[in-house]
Amino acid sequence: MPGQPQDLPGNQYTLPSGDTLVYQGKGSLIENQQGIKVMYGVMYTDLPVAFRKNSKAAQQALAGITCENSSFMDAKQLTSQQTFRLNGFPGREIKCQGEEIALAKIRAFLVGERLYILIAATNHEPGAAKSIDGFMKSFKIR
Repeated sequence: MPGQPQDLPGNQYTLPSGDTLVYQGKGSLIENQQGIKVMYGVMYTDLPVAFRKNSKAAQQALAGITCENSSFMDAKQLTSQQTFRLNGFPGREIKCQGEEIALAKIRAFLVGERLYILIAATNHEPGAAKSIDGFMKSFKIR
């Protein structure tokens, strides 16, 4: 991860079911001389036992990752979304924007009982899009 990663405060997502998932992770904020800021983060949570025993609930946890329910940034407007698989594991990518966020890209992967979330956000999309894409592509599941 670029920069000097720091522990992220207890980020959380509230799912459509009303369940709240609390994530642990690391993140960093980088600002260059032109004032372009990019925030990177990697978080994870282990799904509750009820989700582990119910694949539909686990899929809902993945689908529940949205712009609107993110507690850590103002990028609430969804601009695109897609589902995909990474090494056979289900994933979801959403792109969002907001008043101070030109681009926020969030990728979530469901690997067994663990849900991973990668986040990259910037205040200047043209200046940081390559860096954000590189960060997202660098995540590997073994």
